[in-house]
Amino acid sequence: GESATDAAQSGKKMKKTDVRVFVTAGVILLSFLICRIPNKVADHGMNKYPISLVINPVSNILSQDVIKGEYAYDDVMTLNELIDVASFHKHSSVRNISQYWNIPDTLPKEQLNRFMKASFRLIFANFDRFLYYRWQTFAYTNGMVADDVNHPTAPTADTIYTLNYYGDDFRSRYYCCDSPFENVREGIINALNCRVYGKESVKTNVLYPVFYNALIPFVLSLLCLVFCLLKKRTIPAGLHALNLLQVPLVFLTAPAMFFMYYFAFYLCGYFLCALTVADAVSGNDGS
Repeated sequence: GESATDAAQSGKKMKKTDVRVFVTAGVILLSFLICRIPNKVADHGMNKYPISLVINPVSNILSQDVIKGEYAYDDVMTLNELIDVASFHKHSSVRNISQYWNIPDTLPKEQLNRFMKASFRLIFANFDRFLYYRWQTFAYTNGMVADDVNHPTAPTADTIYTLNYYGDDFRSRYYCCDSPFENVREGIINALNCRVYGKESVKTNVLYPVFYNALIPFVLSLLCLVFCLLKKRTIPAGLHALNLLQVPLVFLTAPAMFFMYYFAFYLCGYFLCALTVADAVSGNDGS
């Protein structure tokens, strides 16, 4: 009767949903693999990039007076083959990875593996401090530290206005960069950046931690995910879950305090939340 028909229709709908989910996942994976090809070509055999994922928290662990770990001494000596451990003890930073650029681009595979294994052992042995330093980097990245920039540091703070970067005048390379209303141009830059650039310093305003903060869309996305699960809206819930997965991955591995690392999640998070609200208001089931 009707119950059998309903069950059959429900089964067909679930199969349709399953197919769409698998097709979407396949397209994402294929796109990722294809997009890696030009990067591989441009790298010219460079293999040191994995070090950038651990050097920031590890450098701060090395600054501690007490470093926990059964093989801590051996691990520190292994790291010292590629980085200056002594300088990290004095000048560690949660903001950047300056010593990374001194490491040769191409390393023997055995040496790279030794470095990564030593780093992971130190991280897991000092995991509480690892999370603390990761939070510090997150705070700098997401506007929680006033009067600090969360983008690659320029020679002077007013580079953003002049477009003169390490003596290279980028304004002269492109058309329409010279505005007849320079004050208006600078005012728009200040408004969008939620900060004012001086010659040697930056002053942020109260909107900076609001508009340059991935924590807000993270919380909103979690709420939307719960809502979609309660309403059995499978596809929107899956999209929110996939997008949310970026945050812990970036939190654990972000090399420095640049907001660009969270920007994909930031944009997608607000967009998906807006779609979820629109669907809920319109009565759409989200499929």
